[in-house]
Amino acid sequence: MSTSSVTDAALRRWAATIGRTYFGDFIRVANARWSAEAGSSVLKGIQSIYRRGTRIAFRDPLSIGDLAIDGTDLMEVGIPAGPAVGETLRRLLDAVVDDPAKNRRDTLLALARSSNEGATR
Repeated sequence: MSTSSVTDAALRRWAATIGRTYFGDFIRVANARWSAEAGSSVLKGIQSIYRRGTRIAFRDPLSIGDLAIDGTDLMEVGIPAGPAVGETLRRLLDAVVDDPAKNRRDTLLALARSSNEGATR
């Protein structure tokens, strides 16, 4: 694995999947594995990943609770109450993890409306 190939989006996905508070532990285990596979040459890259990832884990939106909207907002724009709200929130979180700049109320509501229109056709 090339540590330079680890994008910020990948770091956000890792942190979102394992949880903010476990990110450091995850990188320690990954470091042991990568070092065993590639030798000590990856250490500097791992340190960079750790620093970037820790900053991302505690700065960027990684959970549904971090979204700029909630289920009530979705229902107000026509998403039916129930499982559709949860599914929409998960899709919106996925978009925000890919690009945190999308975590704006107007952007998320527009994405929700467009995904709801596609689902009702």
